[in-house]
Amino acid sequence: MQNILLIELKKGGFKLNRQEVNQADGYVQDIAGSGFVNGSPFITTWVLGRSIAAGMSTTERDGYCLPA
Repeated sequence: MQNILLIELKKGGFKLNRQEVNQADGYVQDIAGSGFVNGSPFITTWVLGRSIAAGMSTTERDGYCLPA
C-alpha cells in the first residue's frame, strides 16, 4: 500500500475549525501506528464541512488542504 486517502465528512452545516483538522491528524497517526500498514504510505486527508471557521487558513497547511 503506497497511498491512503482519508475523508472525514462532517454533518451538515458544520464549520471546520482547528480541532477538526487536529482530529484528522490523530487519525493519520492512528493508522500509521496501527501495525496494519506496511512501509510508509503517503496519507492524504480531507476534512469536509459546510464552511470554514473564522481564523482558519484556506490553503494547504502541514499536509492538509482546506477548501478555498
